[in-house]
Parts: sequence; C-alpha cells; structure tokens
Amino acid sequence: MERFDIAVIGGGVLGLCLAFEAARAGRSVVLLEREAGFATRTSANWFRILHGGLRYLQSLDLVRHRESVRARQEWLRDFPGLVEPLPCLMPLTGRGLKRPALFRAAFAMDAALARSRNHGIRPDRHLQAGRVLSAAATRQLVPQLHDPRLQGGALWTDAVAKDTVKLTRALAERAQAAGADLRVGREVQEVVLDGSSATGVRTSDGTRIQSSCVVNTTGPWTDGMLAHLPTIRRRDLFRPSLAFNVVLDRPAPFEGALAVQARRPNAPVLFVYAIESGLFAGTWHAPWTDEPDKVEAPEKELQAFMADLADALPWLDIGPDAVRNVHAGLLPVEAPGSIELTDRPLLVDHGAEGGPAGLLSAAAIKFTTAPQLARQILARAVVPR
Repeated sequence: MERFDIAVIGGGVLGLCLAFEAARAGRSVVLLEREAGFATRTSANWFRILHGGLRYLQSLDLVRHRESVRARQEWLRDFPGLVEPLPCLMPLTGRGLKRPALFRAAFAMDAALARSRNHGIRPDRHLQAGRVLSAAATRQLVPQLHDPRLQGGALWTDAVAKDTVKLTRALAERAQAAGADLRVGREVQEVVLDGSSATGVRTSDGTRIQSSCVVNTTGPWTDGMLAHLPTIRRRDLFRPSLAFNVVLDRPAPFEGALAVQARRPNAPVLFVYAIESGLFAGTWHAPWTDEPDKVEAPEKELQAFMADLADALPWLDIGPDAVRNVHAGLLPVEAPGSIELTDRPLLVDHGAEGGPAGLLSAAAIKFTTAPQLARQILARAVVPR
C-alpha cells in the first residue's frame, strides 16, 4: 500500500498549487484527478484576467486588495512567458461609481498600497500605475464611443493568461518537478477513516492510498465527495452559482480589456478583450440549482448576456450568430439561489468541527489567489515530520 503525507483530491488550479507547495515544503504528496487531464472544469473556464484588487478599494477592503496585488505579482513573476500585462479601460460617464474624481482617488490609493507590484518581475512584464484620461483621450483609444455623457476614462493595468491550457501544463510540470505525484483518471471513491481520523483514500478501481492528511479540493463536488462520511457537520459547504464567459466572432474594440455596461438600471459591468479565437466577453452570473456535472449556460441567461453586450457595444452588431463558444463553471455563493459570491474562499478543517481529524476541504473563488490559498491549506495540514 502506498503512503503519502498528503492526499489531494481534485486537479483544478487549487489542487495543482497545493501539490506544488506541499512538495517544495518537503512533504510527500499525491494528487488524484478523475478526469483525463488537469483543470478541465471550472479552472478551464475562467475569464483569464488576474486582477490586482482595484475593485476592493470601493469598499476599503484593504486586506483583499493586498492579497490580490501580491497574487498578481506572483503569477507575473513565476510565469512570465504565459502571463502578461493587460491594459484595462473603463469609460466614465458619471453613472454610479464611474466618476473621474473617484477613480483618481482610487488610483492614488492603489499606487500607495501597491508600490512593490513590480518587484521581482521581468521588466517587460511591469505594470503601469492607473490614471484617469480626458474624454478626448478616451475617444482616441476607442473612437466608437459616442456617448454624450462621457467624462473621461479610467485606464489601469492588470495581468492576463490567455492560454489556459499551457498555464495548466506549466502548473502541473512545476508540481511534478518539485516532487509531487500527479495522477489523472483516478477517481476517489471514498475517504478512508480509522476511528475518528482520515487515514487516506480509496479510488474507484479499489486502490488504497494511505496519508496523514486528506485535502478535498473538488470545488462544486465538495459536498458529494463527503456524502459518505456520517460525522461531517456541514452539508452545504459549496453553494453553487453559474458563471460563464462567451467567445464572440467580433473584432476587439480596444487593444486591452474594455469595461462596458448596458444602459438598463443595475446592469453589471462586463469586460471584453481579444484572445486568439475571438473576442472574449464576461463574466455573467446566474443562479444554479442543477448537478455540477451538467454545467452549461441556459438559453435565457445567454440571451440576457448578449442583450447587454449588444446594448453596450452597438457598433459590433452582436447577435446570436456572433457566439463562437461558451465557457461555463460554478462558483461558491453565500446562499442557495444567489449570485453574490462568497467574500472568502472555502477552507474547512473538519476535525475542528467534530468531523474526521486530518480532513480538510477547500475551494477557491478566484484563480488569482489560488497559490495563496494553497499555502493557507498547507499551514492547516497537520503532517508528522
């Protein structure tokens, strides 16, 4: 029987980051993924922008802002060939928070709090500080903007990983190089207990793997993975909502990412930017009550998304014929049927809640901060040295 310090269930971005962090910390770790490849579900369908937390300054959430800045910096430092700067432009019309004065204050705060954003990063991957443009300068960047309310534009730089397949491969290769044992096509059937402690896992082919700690990083399948354990206190750890992005057969209106918003009240701010296969638009959120294995965008929600895009970008003539592909996944929300994402990633030590000792569950809410969450998990994993 094989034995490891840590057994990780689930090969999404969080599982891959955890396998790497555990291996480089000197722990023996095995990662088990039921699919034929890594990061094939939610982790494959994200919007690919690694945000630096500018939006958290609206609520003065300085902790999340700092986390996001550091996380973005880490991706640019560790994967400079796959992660690059992305200029982001938001036209300012005086609607809601979209006012020049507010963005000047936000950019000043961001510059002060993120002074080290380029430390350790290759010079050609450095990020420029945000600034507010005049209405004329904004129209020079996007000549199609004819809104008479335009007061200027907020221009800042985030990061983007346009090729998620290559980035996933790089994450897996990094973990393996550090010593992690990564296995695909290995579905975990159950978490094995010895009394009140988790002592490993059993796969669907009957293979038993012993470990001092088991970490469940299966995202939307978190609760299903634990269904056979009678002492788990909480049975709704991952309350899912739908998030999807659309690839359109249309030209990009701006060299970076353009923030757009339909004219209807309470319309969400959406972003569009160019990728190799077309114009990437997102992200649309909707309630989700179905099984996690059947994730797809309902026609009604897709039509609503397209209607908002068509209203915000009238010169692109966006209709049903423009849709080239839809990328959908599930993210955790505070309450069933909601689209309000949780403020913090899921991290549960089941032993501390009266469940099996040595069993943890975790789920990320952002691709950006997955490495940081992986280190938090590792700090909680009690493994004898």
